[in-house]
Amino acid sequence: MAKGIIELLVTQLDECFAGGAWHGDCLFQTLRKLNVEQALFESAEGLSAWKVALHCAYWKYRVCKQLLGARGQAIGRFGRSPADWPRLPAVLNAESWRADLAFLEGHHAALRAAVMGSSPSLLAQEYDSKGHSYHRLIAGAAAHDVYHTAHVRNIGIPGLT
Repeated sequence: MAKGIIELLVTQLDECFAGGAWHGDCLFQTLRKLNVEQALFESAEGLSAWKVALHCAYWKYRVCKQLLGARGQAIGRFGRSPADWPRLPAVLNAESWRADLAFLEGHHAALRAAVMGSSPSLLAQEYDSKGHSYHRLIAGAAAHDVYHTAHVRNIGIPGLT
């Protein structure tokens, strides 16, 4: 059965974030397997899965903000700083890791809701001077999750399978 653009984009966002995509584990599937020590394990460039999780939350927020702004709706500030690549919490334990996973999941849910509440005509509109459409921006958000899934999986985290 043919799906409309909104359903296709939501499916793409969900599969690339939570799972079900043909290419294997996705971002949230990978992150939720990690304990605190694994989440903090840093790559040679100084990035950890925890840092990537917060970075991905920020970009979900940015796409959501862009989309809601086009609909004349305001969105509050991002809850961490600096915005892109936010600092880790002061206390690094299982509770704060679970809280940051919930933070990421909440931003995914907000982006998903923003897409669901948009019209196909809005999604076809250009959002920048380069002629990029909102549906391309949303598809890019899904691709961003896939990119960072591979990033996390290639950090060399001990015990990540």
